Parts: sequence; C-alpha cells; structure tokens
Amino acid sequence: MSEERESASSSAALADAAPAAASQAPETTSYRAPTKLIHSPTLLPNLYRSLWFRRVGGFIRDVSFAVQQTAIDDVTVSHPVCARLIEWFNEAKGWVAEIPLVKQASRFGNLAYRTWHERMVTHSLQLMHDLIRRGTHTQTQRSGDADVEDTSSQLDERAQLLATELQGYFKEAFGNYTRIDYGTGHELTFVSFLTALLSAGLVTNSELKCLGLSVMNAYLQLVRELQTVYMLEPAGSKGAWGLDDYQFLPFLWGCAQFLGSTTVTAPSVVFNDREVRQAWTGRNLLVDAINFVEKVKTGPLEVHSPYLYSLSKVPTWERATKGLFKMYGGEVLSKFPVMQHVLFGGLLPIDEAPAEVVSSPPGTESDAKSDSTQQTMLGSGTPEPNHQLISLFAIPIEALQGTSPEGMMFTSTKMPESRMPGR
Repeated sequence: MSEERESASSSAALADAAPAAASQAPETTSYRAPTKLIHSPTLLPNLYRSLWFRRVGGFIRDVSFAVQQTAIDDVTVSHPVCARLIEWFNEAKGWVAEIPLVKQASRFGNLAYRTWHERMVTHSLQLMHDLIRRGTHTQTQRSGDADVEDTSSQLDERAQLLATELQGYFKEAFGNYTRIDYGTGHELTFVSFLTALLSAGLVTNSELKCLGLSVMNAYLQLVRELQTVYMLEPAGSKGAWGLDDYQFLPFLWGCAQFLGSTTVTAPSVVFNDREVRQAWTGRNLLVDAINFVEKVKTGPLEVHSPYLYSLSKVPTWERATKGLFKMYGGEVLSKFPVMQHVLFGGLLPIDEAPAEVVSSPPGTESDAKSDSTQQTMLGSGTPEPNHQLISLFAIPIEALQGTSPEGMMFTSTKMPESRMPGR
C-alpha cells in the first residue's frame, strides 16, 4: 500500500497511543499451567473484569490499530520469535502430507487428525523453549547486557515454568483432539497465546503488525489445511447464518487493514471486483478468508454465505470494523459454550483488572485534561470526543450483555428461529 503512506504516520501514532493492554507482566508473575475456571454462565462477569480480558481483548483491539493501511507483505519479519513461529507452522503444515488419512465410514473428523495432534503436542514444548531463548536473547540485547549466557542460566528454572504455561495455551489452539473439531474458541486460544508472549516480554508492542498479520497468516494457512484435509467438524457453526464455519478474526483484522485506504474504499469493492480481490490475495486477511469460503463451498457467495455477503452492503470500512467488533462481542465473547474453555494462567489470570487511565494520542493533550479516561473493553470511562477511533476499537458493553445474533446482522435480514444457534 505504498500509495497510502501519507496517512501512515498518523495511524502509527494512533497505534502507539492505544493502551498497552497486553503489556509485560510483572517479574513476580507466578507462571503455571493454564486451567479452565469459567464453569457456569454466572461466572462470565468475573471474566469480563479480569486481567485475561483486559490483556487479550486489548490485544485484539491493538492489532486493529496497528494493521491499518498495511498489507501482509508490507511487514518485515525480523523478530526471532515471530520468525520461529512462522517456520514452525510451515513445518507442521508439512506433517499433514506425511500422515495418511484413515479409511472410515464418516466423511467428517478423520481420525488421522489425532496423529497430527499428538505430534503437535510432542513438539510444542521444544518450540516454547526455542521461543523463550530467542525472546530472552532479544530482551538482553535491548538492555545492552553482553553477558547473554549468565542471564539465560539464571532464568532456567523460571523459563521451564513459563514454557509450561505457554504450551498450555498453544496446544489448545488447533482444534479438539477428542471431538476432532475446530471453532472460534480455538482461534481465541491462539490469540491468548500471542498475548501471553507479549505479557512475558518475549515480544513487544512494536511487533503487533507482525503478530497480527505475518504470524496470524501462517497460523491460518495451517489450520485451514487441517480443516480441509481432516474435515474437522465446525465447532458451534451457524452455517449460512455465520461469517465462517471456523474463523472470525481474519474478517475483523482484514477490515481494519483497509481502514483509510484510498484505493479499496469500501467493502463492496472487495466483494464485487474480482481484479481487486486477486490483487489483494495473500496480502489481506479478509480477502483470503473470503477466498477460502468460496473454495470450500459451492455456488454464489450471497447464496451459501448471506451473513458474510451482507458485509458488502456496509458503506465504509469504519462501520464494517465497528460492526464486526460488536458482533465478536455478541457471538464469541458473550457465549458461555465458547468462553467456558478460556484458559487462565499466571500471564493471563482471572484476577480483577485494576482501573486503567490511558494517556491521549499525540496532539490531543488539551482533550486529555478533560477526558483522561479512555473507554475500556467493558465500555467504562469517558471516550475522548476528538479521537473517535479509540471508541471504535473498544468493544461496547452492550455487546457483552446477551445481544441477539440477528441484531449483529449487517443488513436487515433476520435469522429464522429454526436456525438460531444453540451454542
């Protein structure tokens, strides 16, 4: 998007000003294997007040700030942690070709997936060790400490505990071993893993573009291979009445990529102009997500995916992104069948998050004096009136209070009662 760089500096300032919700955890953090703690719908309010929600929700929002006017191939993968993750995803994708499908009566849920899953779990702990070594080495270089070996040895015992926690998130991000399914909850667990890397200080907020685009893209290529080859059951799919059988965030972050674009000015361009779609294939998460839906389903997009196609009727990327944030709150973050699987650990605890005051973006100091509290993911505080994008990227509280699925539709199309999701 080189032609659109004239406003990139303001977007960069916007991203820098966004709250560091996924900021580094204190050195006193007690790492531990993550566990599930949301055992009933009555416990959901505890989750929304938690540091997990502050950090993971903040990460989702902050990536949306960071990726504006940025194509996937605009990002240079220079951080060793990001580079190793991408390399590992490519390796794990190769395993699929090495593991033959099992001959079985059922078309869906091929049992060969379990062999792949077992190999993933076996190799994941070593991957965590690699990431910690690379991230710790990068930290040491930033601090100017030349004695890398001594610093590494001092962290050995603590690093083992950190590896255990990171692995706990990571191994749950590729589908369920028993049910042989995959859904938005697994995607959310992967985002929790990325947030944990930030919280552990293994990467910094300067890598948000790389995490949200380069790393996420490699992850999506892997899980799409698993979904199509092993025919994973969609976990909680709404069929035609959902954006996608498996994913959500590629649509959200892909829309955010087009915010401020002077060439792809509205969602209708992506949906209706095949040349534009081809030009952005492999460069935009939304475009790749649409392409994947059309690849695995037959017929016109507006027929087999009316919920997704309704996005083409939204006049601006700002409205589309805001609508997708609200929809994510209603369709994922407020659903107990999804959120009961959230994993809490030392980096992402269920402990209640403290009140947060966020400084205003550069150039809005006068506004900050009268409106010093930024609207948080739970909608509390006072949004800054002269900086609307901060409010845009905050999930409103009404999206977390039982908003009906049909209320999330981009058009007036109403979901028939017979297709209302049960989970």
